Amino acid sequence: MTTHNTAPSQHTPDPVDRPSTPVLLSTLWVAILLADALRGIHETLRPGFVRELAEDGTVYGNEVTDASLGVYGVVLGFLCCLVVASRVLPRRPNRWVNGIGAVMMSSGILVTWPKDPDDLIFGALMLAGALAVLVISVRWSDRPAVDSTEIPPGARQYSTSGQNHLRP
Repeated sequence: MTTHNTAPSQHTPDPVDRPSTPVLLSTLWVAILLADALRGIHETLRPGFVRELAEDGTVYGNEVTDASLGVYGVVLGFLCCLVVASRVLPRRPNRWVNGIGAVMMSSGILVTWPKDPDDLIFGALMLAGALAVLVISVRWSDRPAVDSTEIPPGARQYSTSGQNHLRP
């Protein structure tokens, strides 16, 4: 009699240790928004920043208007909502909303690409996070997750005798 070993391989990560896709997306949004907030705090500490903003109404030569602040506020509010939406929305709308948010964040970063060398680090981190959200959203399947203990049809099972057997 042949017994089948259904124990997971040593190289397969334990599914309990991996965060779910919604948790991963939400965590990425928190990291992106935190990097953006830290960049803003860091920027206000730059000598001459407040004077440039107050006197000229510009930041790095870009005019700051009420309309641009309104647009930035709406976009930032939407991105903040993604932290929660990533966890509560069903899979299909979650994929779309996170993909749209990642494209919005990436385009915003690229349009306002920092000219200050130390801000490049923040910009690169936020862009990498937004691209990670986009890749995860695109690759997130519409099919329900498969139970890791279930052996897919046609998968090889190994017996204790060391011979490979195909599942009937």
